[in-house]
Amino acid sequence: MILAALCVGVAVTLLMMTVYITERRQADVQVMNALSQRLKKVLGAGADGFETESASSFADAWKNYAEHVAMLREAAHWLKVARIPWGPKSFALITLGLAGFVAIMLLTVGTKLEIAAGIGAAILFLPVLHIQRVRQGYMKKFGELLPTAVGGLANALDVGHSVESSLVHVGHHSPYPMCDELMTIHNELKFGASLADAMKHLSSRIDTAETRFFCVCLAVQQKSGGNLSEILKNLETTIRDQFAIRREAKAMMAEGRMTLMVLSVLPWALFTFQYFGNRATTLAFIHDPKGQMFIGVAVALHLIGIFWAARIMNLENIK
Repeated sequence: MILAALCVGVAVTLLMMTVYITERRQADVQVMNALSQRLKKVLGAGADGFETESASSFADAWKNYAEHVAMLREAAHWLKVARIPWGPKSFALITLGLAGFVAIMLLTVGTKLEIAAGIGAAILFLPVLHIQRVRQGYMKKFGELLPTAVGGLANALDVGHSVESSLVHVGHHSPYPMCDELMTIHNELKFGASLADAMKHLSSRIDTAETRFFCVCLAVQQKSGGNLSEILKNLETTIRDQFAIRREAKAMMAEGRMTLMVLSVLPWALFTFQYFGNRATTLAFIHDPKGQMFIGVAVALHLIGIFWAARIMNLENIK
């Protein structure tokens, strides 16, 4: 069994290395295929006798490819933010292979199936939770820097800079992660993307209300015109006022959050105290079928209460 597990581990490792090496080549091939399809569509649109059905199929293929690339781009962006040097496909295969390898190794040494499956699931989901935590911290820091960046853009526009040069100027003088996001927008504009598309990409990466306000302001002004500097100054004031209201509400909810923490820990602390103080009675209650039913109901109600209390205390759920 140990030899079989080692063979499986070596095979999974080789597979992950192969995917990691060929991932960049596959991306180039996909881009070339997409460009060839787009070229066929353009050439076919001007040719006589080109079937509408065929053009529609090319358009659908291009749309599906663009959506797939957008999803992979967003996943690759957050992997880069989390300092993980792998692409999305490599990350998924490596995580899955590592979880399966550890679970198989635990089974070979006599570990119960439930425990091995639980440890494998933990290994599978812990990296995802880490990326989610990094993502939330990244978005929070970006939101804190957004009012200052918006004010900087407004001042740069006041002195005569264009939108693109204003983004470069503010990006060079902004801390991380604002500098990276603004320079990403600048690079997209430099390579031919419209400002509306660049703002759409930004709002998909940083999905917060403040970022959406900022993106909508720039995109709408680009189409309809107007005094962008004045719009950005009003937006800066609005965002700062919104942050002030949130901080005030968070301070008012501090007592409720502390109460939630105490109520969350208290049942487990009492159970631990009861276990060490009167172990015989506690073990008898645990092994009794009715006791197990009562424990299950109590744990379920406890978790439901924590879930709803946390939702009530979450400012994002307040409409």
